Amino acid sequence: MRADIHFLTWEEWVHELNVLKGDIEDDVDSQKRRARKAKPSNLKTVTKITSESAKKSWQTLVAVYHTPETPFTVPVYLDTVHNSNNVNTLLDDTKWPFLSDLGTSKTIVCAQASELSSALRNWVGDKGRWPLIKKVVIRVQSLALSTGVILVDLPGFDDKNMARMSVAKEYQKSADHFFVAIPITRAVDSRSTQITKCDDVVVDEVSSNYDLNDDEEYAKLKQTALEWQSCLEDAQDKEVAASKRRKEYEDAVAAQNILETEEARPAKRQRHDTGYFNEGPGGSVDVFVTLAKTRDEKKRCEAGVRTSNYALKTFCSQYRSQETMESLIQSFHEDLEDGFAVSARDFQALKKNTLGDVTCFLTVRDTLIPALQEHCRALPLPRLRKYTQNALNTLERSTRSMVHTLQDLQRDDAGRSFLEAEWGSNAGLQPALESRLAKETTSMVEELKEHFQLGLNASCENAAELASQEMTETTEKLLKKLSWQRLRATFRRQGVHADLDINEEFAAPFISTIVNAWRATLDKDLFPGTEAVLHRITNHLLEELIGSCQSDTSKDYATAQADLALEEAASSLKALHREVAWQIHKDQRNISSSITSHIQEQLVEGYDEALKIKGKGSVKLQKEYFSDFVDGIKETVFHDLHDHILEGLDRLVLSIGSAVEEKLSLLAVSVHEMMASSWQESEISLSTEELADLRESVDVFHKELKTWLEESETWDTE
Repeated sequence: MRADIHFLTWEEWVHELNVLKGDIEDDVDSQKRRARKAKPSNLKTVTKITSESAKKSWQTLVAVYHTPETPFTVPVYLDTVHNSNNVNTLLDDTKWPFLSDLGTSKTIVCAQASELSSALRNWVGDKGRWPLIKKVVIRVQSLALSTGVILVDLPGFDDKNMARMSVAKEYQKSADHFFVAIPITRAVDSRSTQITKCDDVVVDEVSSNYDLNDDEEYAKLKQTALEWQSCLEDAQDKEVAASKRRKEYEDAVAAQNILETEEARPAKRQRHDTGYFNEGPGGSVDVFVTLAKTRDEKKRCEAGVRTSNYALKTFCSQYRSQETMESLIQSFHEDLEDGFAVSARDFQALKKNTLGDVTCFLTVRDTLIPALQEHCRALPLPRLRKYTQNALNTLERSTRSMVHTLQDLQRDDAGRSFLEAEWGSNAGLQPALESRLAKETTSMVEELKEHFQLGLNASCENAAELASQEMTETTEKLLKKLSWQRLRATFRRQGVHADLDINEEFAAPFISTIVNAWRATLDKDLFPGTEAVLHRITNHLLEELIGSCQSDTSKDYATAQADLALEEAASSLKALHREVAWQIHKDQRNISSSITSHIQEQLVEGYDEALKIKGKGSVKLQKEYFSDFVDGIKETVFHDLHDHILEGLDRLVLSIGSAVEEKLSLLAVSVHEMMASSWQESEISLSTEELADLRESVDVFHKELKTWLEESETWDTE
């Protein structure tokens, strides 16, 4: 297994450094200002970072520059960077040799996952210089990834590094599926989507929340657990009694030893039997045997209690997980397809990857991690099956054509010559088909443009009007709750900081207004009508070719080849249909995700200029400046966005048109090549016996392909 570590470029790290430096400087200046306000003569020496936003920035710098040999402390930073206002001191690769990694990549190869994990911690763990890393690509042999799945762990909400966020956006553009990983916490009742984590479960709480007392399976498990608990309590009582008997026996032995010592005199007294030294009931052997048996019984009952409680916890956890998933699918997101409430902790414990005991599940299967792995493995299977089906279809048609050709090599030369002159020349079948298909492509492009305009133009105009009206109020609400340091940290990151994204807040009214029209317009499949027309065009042209044949022999052969060509056309058009649908899905997602970016671009000047305002009363002045800036652009920003979306859709349509034109040109070539055997003279020079053997071999292969193809038609390709 292998990991490729890709580092930020110099430019990306310089940009990040300036952002971090700004956060820290704001905090230092704030501390000094508060100190002077409290006591004008107080020249406070700053020794720590106080604000939350600045603390995160400081921790990022410490993760990069701190070493035991050269501690990176606040006073060190102030002396080397802040006081000189020179960030270049943190870019000296002679002082910080690890900076030479910027713009490069490193590869780690290990035999075991544990070794790779340990090696990666040196880079991306708490003690690694993780802020310098742009992405890590890990390649492993895994059942979950065996079908070609690529899993991408996107940056968390707290990671606002611009370079890593840009990587995330690129992956999002091409992603086929999204997993939302959420820690689910304790709920008040079963109707909430927030329910106790799958790793921990309180049986009585789950039973109460979900009214499980009336559930037959739960009742049986509960009764079994109670019976084992009763058994354990009884065994504990018996152990106490047996231990007491052993204690009495040991005390009696000790007393007898004392008595024997006192009697060790010439005149012996008669020894009194205490009743503990015989081997019958109540004797020494009986005392120890009874105690051993009670302890064995206690262990058996403890195992029974443990197993029955695990069974009860497993049932409750699985029941709650099912309820959780149903609730999430219904209320979390209408496009959520599947859900898995997994116990990663128990899975790791059961696989012996971590120390500690399991808390809920006794088998790996019950943690649902294997089910999630299988789900990942199966994600690309429909597409792979469809690809295989298409390949089998193509091979089946090719071998069928070969069989047909080998069976009919004797066609009249006159008929062949006429077809070649009529359809095989530069003005023949291929250019004629390309021309007719191209006209339909042009018509399709215009129809798509008109469809998008009619579907979204009015909706975008209404959304732009509403969003621009709400922009002032939104600005006031957002700025009101921002402290000075958080305000500057947000402006410094072009409106995005921690859990706040000003650009998204401005975009929200626009997006919510157009969402229904967007889905109705973009989800409508217009290609089936075009597909039927394209197929009809191909069919008509082939009918013209067949009608021009000069003999029945030529006509029969051309008809058979035309059937194969139409099958090829139908298959190609279906594949083209899927490609068009996928391109619309992908590109419209890119256009919709660009809405926030477009708004951010319009606000960059406002963010940057507001940051330049410093000094006394700068908080108020910054907010006033930004509010005025927003008021000045609100009339145009969303109307520009309206144009941006429709222009993006126009580009999408043109891109689809180009792709369709290219594919249809290839289709024309394919149809031409398939029909060309109608007029081309065979180059096969075999004896009758050799020809028969070849025909039989091809026929056998063709029949095998037909069998495989029929089997493939039972596959699930959706």
